[in-house]
Amino acid sequence: MLRRPRTGVRIDVGVPPAEAESRLRQAIGLVRSFLLSPTWGRTEEIVGQVKDMRFRARVRHGYSNGLTRLLYGRVISTSRGSRIEGEFRTLWWVVLILRTFWLLLFLSILAHLLDVLRRGQSPSPAIFVPVLILGLLMGIEAMARRMGDRDEERIRSFLSRLFADVSIG
Repeated sequence: MLRRPRTGVRIDVGVPPAEAESRLRQAIGLVRSFLLSPTWGRTEEIVGQVKDMRFRARVRHGYSNGLTRLLYGRVISTSRGSRIEGEFRTLWWVVLILRTFWLLLFLSILAHLLDVLRRGQSPSPAIFVPVLILGLLMGIEAMARRMGDRDEERIRSFLSRLFADVSIG
């Protein structure tokens, strides 16, 4: 599975940027560290940081999902009020770690198979252990990506509800 492309969000609202930022600040559970802050006991659906017309948001979970979609956004002034725009991204370093692990696992399987072929022996049943691990990891990654997609939808819905009364268009 390859890295997912970034996706955008854009909401035009009929309020000044300061009010839009204030709404975000009040609705998002502010955390010290965007990625590492524990959120146990928090009640906000979305946590993140809001500062200087920029914000970062993620869904609050009691578990970790490195493949979740994180929203990096900003509030900008427009002639009719302001615009909340942002981009959902997957953490590049999580994808890099996964790709490195996948490559190492694949190369170890390939090296074993080449060694078996070179010797003219039949593969030992031990080869199925890394193959099973590979299959398990593929399943975990697929599930984590689906959960990340649901997180993106939750953030989109959250923003739509937050600005429903002042949304333009």
